Amino acid sequence: MTDHTLLAGKRVLIAEDEPLIAVDHLCVLSEAGAEIVQTCSTVAQALQYLDRAQVDVAVVDYLLADRNSEPLQAAPIRSICGSASSRRWRTA
Repeated sequence: MTDHTLLAGKRVLIAEDEPLIAVDHLCVLSEAGAEIVQTCSTVAQALQYLDRAQVDVAVVDYLLADRNSEPLQAAPIRSICGSASSRRWRTA
């Protein structure tokens, strides 16, 4: 059961290059009350969006379509970053 208020009012960016995983994140986060403001499949897209919009939280795949997501970790937002293949997870 999902707490529908856990992320209420939080603007969330999803950075994921696998469409089915991105949709799964979108569904789970929306059920928790988040406002999904953007989904991106590359670091370049995510950085471009972050330059012009306010985001509270980012859910970030470690290895995106264009490169690893380390440049996104420097953004001034809370983020969760992970890679299933390497089992690396980082919370900033």
